[in-house]
Amino acid sequence: MHIQRFRAIGWRNLEPLEFAFDPAASLHVLYGQNGQGKTNVIEALYFLSTFRSFRTSQAADLIRRDAAETRISVDVQTAESVRRVEARLFRDGAGKTAAGVVNRTIAVDDKPVKRVSAC
Repeated sequence: MHIQRFRAIGWRNLEPLEFAFDPAASLHVLYGQNGQGKTNVIEALYFLSTFRSFRTSQAADLIRRDAAETRISVDVQTAESVRRVEARLFRDGAGKTAAGVVNRTIAVDDKPVKRVSAC
C-alpha cells in the first residue's frame, strides 16, 4: 500500500495543504522550522489510518482554532485499486468557538462509514 496524495484543510496549524508522494521514492522527508506542522502532517496521516490521534483525546484540539471544521483525506494505492479515505470533524452548534461537541464523519471512496470498525 502506498500513499499517493494527502490533503488537509483546517487541521491544527496547517494551511490548506495538498501534496503528492512520489511512488518510486523509498524515503520521504518532512523538514521545516519548529512549529511549522511536520508532526501535524504525521498526526493527520495516523488519524486517517486509526481514526484517533496519538497526541490528544480531545477531538476539538484537532480543528484549527479559527475554524468550525477540518477535513483530511488520503489517496492510497492498493494492489487492486486507488482508495480515498476522508475524515471530517466539525463543531456542533458552537460555531467557531472551542466549546461544544465535535462530531466526525468518515468516508471511504466517498461512501459514508457508519462504524469505524467497518473500515
